[in-house]
Amino acid sequence: MTTINNNNNFLVVVLIVLISVLIGDEGVNAMYKDDVGVLDFSIATAGHGPIGVVHTNNKNGIVITTDKPTTTTTTSCFVAGRQINDGSLVWRRNVCSVPDEDAQAHAIAVGNDDDDDADAFYTVDNVGIVRAWTIENGDLLWDTRIHAAAAAPKLWVTKVGGTTTYVAVASAEDELVFLNAETGTIVDKVSASKSTGNGQRVEWLSVLSSSTSTSMIKIIFSKVQVVDGTIQTDMFGADGDSVVVSSLLECSSSSGKMTVLLGTERGSTTLFSLETTGDDGVVNVKVHWTAEEGLASLSSAIVLDASHLGSDDLVEEKDAVSRKLSLAGRLNSQWEDVVGMLSTANGLINNNAVNFSYRDHLFGFVKVAALLSPKVHRIWGMSTAGKDRGSIRWSLDLPKKAIWHSMVHGTTNSAKATHGIHGDTHSREILVLSVSSASVDWMCIDGTSGAINSQDSIKISSPVVQVLPVYGTNTGGCRQASILLGEDLSLTVVPADTETNALIKKQLYKTPNGLYTHKIDKVANKVESYRVAHTEEDDKFVARSIGLTSFAGEQIVKVAYPLRHEDVKSMSTILGDNSLLLKYINPHMTVVVTVLSDSEHQTATTVATALEKERNGKAKKPVGAGAPGSSIPPSSQNGSEDLPNMFINLVDTVSGRVLYRHSHSNVDGDKKVSVVISENWVIYTYVNEKTRRTEIGVLTLHEGMIEPKGLTFFARPEQSTSFSSFDARESKPVVLSKVYAFPKAVTALGVTSTRQGISRQNILIASSDGALNTINKMILETRRPVGEAKPEEKKEGLMPYRELIPESPLFSLTYNQTNEPFTSIISTATSLESQSLVFGFGGPDLFFTRTSPTKGFDVLPETFNKILVGSTTAGIVIALLVVQRMGKKKTLKQGWL
Repeated sequence: MTTINNNNNFLVVVLIVLISVLIGDEGVNAMYKDDVGVLDFSIATAGHGPIGVVHTNNKNGIVITTDKPTTTTTTSCFVAGRQINDGSLVWRRNVCSVPDEDAQAHAIAVGNDDDDDADAFYTVDNVGIVRAWTIENGDLLWDTRIHAAAAAPKLWVTKVGGTTTYVAVASAEDELVFLNAETGTIVDKVSASKSTGNGQRVEWLSVLSSSTSTSMIKIIFSKVQVVDGTIQTDMFGADGDSVVVSSLLECSSSSGKMTVLLGTERGSTTLFSLETTGDDGVVNVKVHWTAEEGLASLSSAIVLDASHLGSDDLVEEKDAVSRKLSLAGRLNSQWEDVVGMLSTANGLINNNAVNFSYRDHLFGFVKVAALLSPKVHRIWGMSTAGKDRGSIRWSLDLPKKAIWHSMVHGTTNSAKATHGIHGDTHSREILVLSVSSASVDWMCIDGTSGAINSQDSIKISSPVVQVLPVYGTNTGGCRQASILLGEDLSLTVVPADTETNALIKKQLYKTPNGLYTHKIDKVANKVESYRVAHTEEDDKFVARSIGLTSFAGEQIVKVAYPLRHEDVKSMSTILGDNSLLLKYINPHMTVVVTVLSDSEHQTATTVATALEKERNGKAKKPVGAGAPGSSIPPSSQNGSEDLPNMFINLVDTVSGRVLYRHSHSNVDGDKKVSVVISENWVIYTYVNEKTRRTEIGVLTLHEGMIEPKGLTFFARPEQSTSFSSFDARESKPVVLSKVYAFPKAVTALGVTSTRQGISRQNILIASSDGALNTINKMILETRRPVGEAKPEEKKEGLMPYRELIPESPLFSLTYNQTNEPFTSIISTATSLESQSLVFGFGGPDLFFTRTSPTKGFDVLPETFNKILVGSTTAGIVIALLVVQRMGKKKTLKQGWL
């Protein structure tokens, strides 16, 4: 009898556990599948910026867009197709053949104005490649090359006899080339070279079917007098956002409805409809969708923290957030999470909660990205968390007359770099500079809301060559300030008010060693350092020259600075034998990459200035050449192909001296060089022209080493407590180097950032296939042994040196998404040490994600199955109560026997 009762109890417990598992069956899904769209978002633009050409294809419900070709500016070479109904991007194609972005142009033609049922469109680039594409999917049908295309490509589509379709392409030799639209074969040429002369050229205007004969084509052209080879055009006029393209997609007189697509010069594309209702003739306007095509030309981005209360928060925002973070607000937020969870699981309860997550605010996930596009003269604020992530919160138009724009956020380097540079601030204020030849227009804005705190315009005497950020307490309109260094060495304070001048003076007096700035001249190829000083006579700030470094015979191609917001966990690395390898942290260091100005005609005699002198008949060695593991081949006495042609220069911007110089040979100077500085690491990529592969160079900077017993209670090494950039001996680092090979072309580099710098840093690599990869820093370690690793090296996690870095899908943050290559990567920290936010931009696609370099040790994952855990816990509690009651009944029953 007792055995039967025990079996029944066991069956009850098993049944309850099975029921709880069935209720929470969502837990069997793969983690990567659950994370898709939860930790990241992606925005796909048309890629071409402001719309210049629009064609509507009602047959497929697609609107085809591209930018307007001009003779003075290049085009993006992107043609895109969007759904008319919702504006979603169906396809996007790069229709150019030249990889150089400074020499691209294209033209597009779909058909006649009344040809809405066409199945294909046609493109031609400035190289002369004519292509045919399907409108539905953007698939390539055929491609043909004509002899020479015009500088500003043009083509038309026309029909002859109502059946045969031809593509007419303007060539550079005053010819009009006709191709069969179905096969791409050249069928005829029309020349107008006899009509021109005395510096004239033909401007083809249109190619139309003849109205008098079905077998004839009407061609219209004009003669243009060429003065300087170009026709000057200016797309931007007065400030504002005027309409560039207006396309009528639908117009019905019977229904009184009209659908219009508008494209503005700043890249805003809007599809809206006008409809009259009732007898009163009231017109209702309905916006169907809006796309910001200007996001394809972003140059910089700043991710601001909108999670916690700070001194920059507005009063009303403080009250609202304080209420939500209170105990009552937290309980309400947790109840809304429960309701939302039940709604998601069963669809029984509707969740109409406001888009506010206590968890996201507490963990610092609520960020706003300020995005700047100099091409369209606009700045946006984008949400990166919550239900509206990826949406535009605000936008501001910048002056069109400006030559360049810049966002200033942060302050000068800290006096002590014990735990990093700390040049960042937690302020939400951003100083936006719009610099023209004679003035600087500035705006001080709240980067989370787009509110303009103050703005003004300042006259300048010469072009601005450097911006020095300054931040401090200011009771006026803006706490974020800057000092502008002019080409004539003049200094301009922005904002130009009394309080900001007092702030700069305070910075000068507070800093014991002074305030410094520098100028990088890419024309003269030199770096010059200046000290900011104040003259009491005229109460002005002046720049006094301190140091100069000239790279004669070389061209500066890349300049990189240390990350201002980076925190350093420790100033030393503990080795396997318990010795300390001291890190070299110089907040004033910059990396200047130079290449030979004339590498084709360079001789060993002229290059010898960059090499050490030959000793005892040995081969020459480049200055700053690293140990084995670098990519520098032995010198060749028979030719100059092995002589170094790219140099990595570590320059101190205070003293203007070169701290270290590393050289590489056979570098393809036409390919992009990417550089990132993290703590005491310098990581850069380049293309080896000889091996035709991408190589990653790594330099680690050190001050020295302390032996295992060199730092005890009774022994202390002799270490200087101060650092001076003017000390030639103490300011130079000890450098270790290694070179690795990467299987893809690299377009951008970055590094993950965490709150305290305790988590391991991963290197972010954007490749040419559109992937965003993360690589463990230990894989790129310069101390990886060439042979078998020793026991001490294994304790550190060092692996034997392998030149090729393997490609793995586990390294990709973009998983299976298809993106165009990113040209910039930034990272920001959260309130959790394990989490890092990564943002890739600089191309047609934008990608934002959250990653954990050392896994999520301080937070539950987003895929944590709360339903399964809750139901299992409840099931166990119920089972215990049932078993307890059954045990009491059994005991009572046995007592009556």
